[in-house]
Amino acid sequence: MAVPSGSPFDLSGHVALVTGGNGGIGLGMADALAAHGADVAIWGTNPDKNDAAIEQLGRHDVE
Repeated sequence: MAVPSGSPFDLSGHVALVTGGNGGIGLGMADALAAHGADVAIWGTNPDKNDAAIEQLGRHDVE
């Protein structure tokens, strides 16, 4: 999902830290932020879920 440049939802150049970003609402928020161009850092305590979330978020062209 590409957001047009200049859109009020264009988060390019911004970084978001999402705690609990490896599942549920946190992962949904991280995914939405990444879809709108933000670079996303997630924090979660389960390494396996973190790896799965990183793989899912990797489909967006962000870091």
